[in-house]
Amino acid sequence: MAITPNTITSQNTINATFSEYISKYQEDYDRFEEMVGTFPPVVAKAGEQLFKYVVTGELTDQAIDPGTVFYQKTKDTDIVTGKKYYTKSGDTYSEVASPAKADLKNYYVALVSAGSSAGRTYVEGDEVSLSEFKLDKVLIGETNFFPYRWRVTAQALQRGGFRNAFGRFVDQGYKQLRADTVSDIFNWINLFTNATVASPASGSTWNLQQLVAHSEETLLNTLETHRENDTDIIHFMNRSDVYNHLADADITMQTLFGMTYLERFLGVDKVFLSNRITPGTMVATPVSNLKSYCVDFGEIAQAGIEYQTDGSNLIGFAYSVAMDHVSAEVHAVRTLTITPEKEAFVVRGSMTHVA
Repeated sequence: MAITPNTITSQNTINATFSEYISKYQEDYDRFEEMVGTFPPVVAKAGEQLFKYVVTGELTDQAIDPGTVFYQKTKDTDIVTGKKYYTKSGDTYSEVASPAKADLKNYYVALVSAGSSAGRTYVEGDEVSLSEFKLDKVLIGETNFFPYRWRVTAQALQRGGFRNAFGRFVDQGYKQLRADTVSDIFNWINLFTNATVASPASGSTWNLQQLVAHSEETLLNTLETHRENDTDIIHFMNRSDVYNHLADADITMQTLFGMTYLERFLGVDKVFLSNRITPGTMVATPVSNLKSYCVDFGEIAQAGIEYQTDGSNLIGFAYSVAMDHVSAEVHAVRTLTITPEKEAFVVRGSMTHVA
């Protein structure tokens, strides 16, 4: 029998339900972006791996007298007969008696300066000393693509009715999708091997306020040393460490993207709480140090794998019938990837000494 015009079909209900949760997810993430100050995720094109570009080096601010010898890594691709090569141990350079091509990548050559100066030490008429910067392309990996699938059985539909059962199953799945995304946001914090560490001297400990203050101090000192001036900082702490202080603290606490968020706490702003942060520690980094990525659903759809999304590419839903299981199936995928640009600008503080 033909469907009467203007009748709300099950597909209409499905599309509307998916749209509701996609919009809710995006609105939550938009609030997170707005509150924290991060930028929207970058859409990674098909086949594209994620890289970060790390710039090292600093402006030269010294005078070099004529005849000064300095050393630099050789750019030779083979041993040049009669040329002197050196190895470095600490601050000492030693000439290699019998240079070998296999070790060439570890050799230095000696250069004699004609004299130069720059910056505060510049001498009128001198050649300006060359400041050297290096750009390294560091592989992050691929954008997260985490698919899920669950069934709404015929029996569940019979027990609760289509709208009720379908809606509740999607709601339950959505809550876990969002929780898993929040988990990812915190998990990257615990994976760093090159984070800057702040901890008390051996044999002593910090209380929570000292942890917060010294972690912030360490990060600001690190930024200043690297001639960075970004003071918009986000902090992550363990919920158990904080709750004993909440009753007496002048703070505003709210939930943001499923995370507990403090507007002011012990002199710092933008504090997120989670049990995923190691107890007794705190992590801080500039907001601008965080980069986020998502996949291109359009490329996936060209193969007929179509997810309903709103163009933000953070999350998608699809629906299919599984007659062999007498069920309807919901397919969901989340794609958000968050990573820091410079691990040195991530400070991990601890209330106890870290060896």
